[in-house]
Amino acid sequence: AVGGSWGGKWAWTKLFGRSVWKLTMFGFIKQALNGTVLPNPVRHGLPNGVRQYIHQPVLIFMKKNSLTVILFCMMALAANAQTPLPYKNQNLPIDQRIDDLLSRMTIEEKAGQLNQLNGGVLTGPQAANDPGQAGKLNLLRAGQVGSFLNVTGAGETGRVQKIAVEETRLGIPLLFGYDVIHGYKTVFPIPLAEACSWDLAGAEKTAAIAADEASSAGLHWTFAPMMDMSREPRWGRVMEGSGEDTWLVGLFAAARVRGFQGNLDNRHLMATVKHFAAYGAPEGGREYNTVDMSRYAFWNYYLPPYEAAVRAGAATVMNSFNIFDGIPASGNHFLVSDILKTRWNFRGFVVSDWASFSEMITHGYAADNADAAEKALMAGSDMDMESRVFQEELARLVRAGKIPETRLNDAVRRILYWKFKLGLFDNPFRYHDPAREKATLLTDAHQQVAREAAGNSMVLLKNEGNLLPLNKNLKNILVVGHLAESQDEVLDFWKGQGEHQHTVTILQGIKSKYPDAAVNFVRGYDKSFKFITADAKAIQLQARNAGAIVVVLGLSGEVGGEARSLADINPAAG
Repeated sequence: AVGGSWGGKWAWTKLFGRSVWKLTMFGFIKQALNGTVLPNPVRHGLPNGVRQYIHQPVLIFMKKNSLTVILFCMMALAANAQTPLPYKNQNLPIDQRIDDLLSRMTIEEKAGQLNQLNGGVLTGPQAANDPGQAGKLNLLRAGQVGSFLNVTGAGETGRVQKIAVEETRLGIPLLFGYDVIHGYKTVFPIPLAEACSWDLAGAEKTAAIAADEASSAGLHWTFAPMMDMSREPRWGRVMEGSGEDTWLVGLFAAARVRGFQGNLDNRHLMATVKHFAAYGAPEGGREYNTVDMSRYAFWNYYLPPYEAAVRAGAATVMNSFNIFDGIPASGNHFLVSDILKTRWNFRGFVVSDWASFSEMITHGYAADNADAAEKALMAGSDMDMESRVFQEELARLVRAGKIPETRLNDAVRRILYWKFKLGLFDNPFRYHDPAREKATLLTDAHQQVAREAAGNSMVLLKNEGNLLPLNKNLKNILVVGHLAESQDEVLDFWKGQGEHQHTVTILQGIKSKYPDAAVNFVRGYDKSFKFITADAKAIQLQARNAGAIVVVLGLSGEVGGEARSLADINPAAG
């Protein structure tokens, strides 16, 4: 037998005096080839170097001695090494490289580029024994995944990227996305607080630091900034935006896009304009609820911040969950195609929010997964986050003539452009350096910027009798409120990879500032704003001797953020 393999994927054997090709990669066993033209499925089973070199049918003469074919393969590999495929040639324009790559992709592979899955930990012994996680990697190897979210860490993202580049037919690299809202490891003030500073340069700087840290952990893309202008304080996501003034929200949106993206080197991230559109006006302040407004309010109050972020060069836009004019935003041609892609000439790609394509069925707008996939793509949406309707339905819809392949190609082109723009085809591992990650996260310099940003974001509403700043010579201080003492509440809903152990509570800070004073603490209020009646006497007793009383009230991350709303935002009496 003539032995040999490339990555264990294929081998030559001798059987009954004839040369036999065993194509283990796709299950083609005992393929006797004697002077035949290789059809596409067989060409696709060749190892990387050969199968990508052979783009047109090739005549291979098989002798009893397979030396001829082995020599041909060696020649093909040598030629391939000297003449890279056009889409791998970094000297060619991006559009030309995309044209070449699209011409080589099957419809299923094109649909795969539009499929984003929730990853988590995908490699290692535990993941290998998890059928769900192993199944995601199998989809990746089959060219059915173009992006993962929630895969973090330079090591883990690098291992998954290696599978994409080395174990798929065309070696198309992945995009890794994550919710880096106001910090990755170093956490900055929530966007609403940062907007109170009116410090646009500061917002751009904190976004750039967040991008630096996140990109060192293998990420290419953040689902931020959120620029949903909102005048509904009961809505849990007001903390994620920049307030109620259209002009200010737009300025901060553009600043954060510039900070996140920079010049899109490997120290920055692609930004996302979200949530398009009018997501900040849910009826009754209830998360995910219906949005119904006049066109005057829509064009003059709610749309401008999105446009400001698009004009600042944002790479991506995310659909909102809500309906607009009775149509879910993910399938709303007026929003996605007419306004975003035509009127604003947006050249990036549009990603769904989590499973928002399949949620069109719940809205009653789509009949089933196939209908949802068709309506989403034809409305102008490009990437499916987690509902899998594109991966499961698009190829069949294209072959049935319900979706033009030109529309599929446009969506794929938009995504591939950014993969080329980020340099992933030329160096797919440029974001996956564990040493850089270790040196970048939570540095002293980053923490100092966070401290300055927190100071700038504080708003003094009243200062009767010039009580503040507190006297430096205080000897007795009373601190009241659960939020003053609980380290679990210092970080909010969107804390990224921030850890509570790295935070300083208000009580700890006061004790550090006044080392010689008696600093007493009584809880008084619990985390849900309720006054603890049993603490009333203790508060009165401690207050008699206190030179200052610091009462800490506010919202915890458990009631502020996505999927959270409050009917009453006022603290309890007490």
